[in-house]
Amino acid sequence: MVIFTNTFRDALGAALIADLLDATAELRLFTADPGLTKDTVLADLIAPTFTGYTDQTLAFAMTTDIDGNRVLTAGPVTDIATDAVNLPQQIVGAGIVDSAGSLVCAGLFSIPVPILYSGQQIHVTVRVPVADDASVIFEGYSA
Repeated sequence: MVIFTNTFRDALGAALIADLLDATAELRLFTADPGLTKDTVLADLIAPTFTGYTDQTLAFAMTTDIDGNRVLTAGPVTDIATDAVNLPQQIVGAGIVDSAGSLVCAGLFSIPVPILYSGQQIHVTVRVPVADDASVIFEGYSA
């Protein structure tokens, strides 16, 4: 499930797409479900504290899916635990942060991704269908 903030609902359209295509958006992973609602803000998302974690810039590109629908796709972006400090941690979801530092949307992974050891990576792909009734898709896995 992905929750869109009021800001996202108001900005859905050309301005948001331009912002994402300009690669000004970032991906924020989070470690606890804050009870996502349309009023969730960035400060509600508890970022991972493992060494090596940082919010990642999303470089979106316009693509077309198998049904011919336009889709903005970014990723996979990768974060790597560079030592065992603050491990283990569980990554439960991700959010998109716009160039102004506001949370655009956030969603939970269908299965949380555990980070257990130094050198472990988490990869996240984001897909944003370009349609008013579409949902953002966050896919996370570990390697």
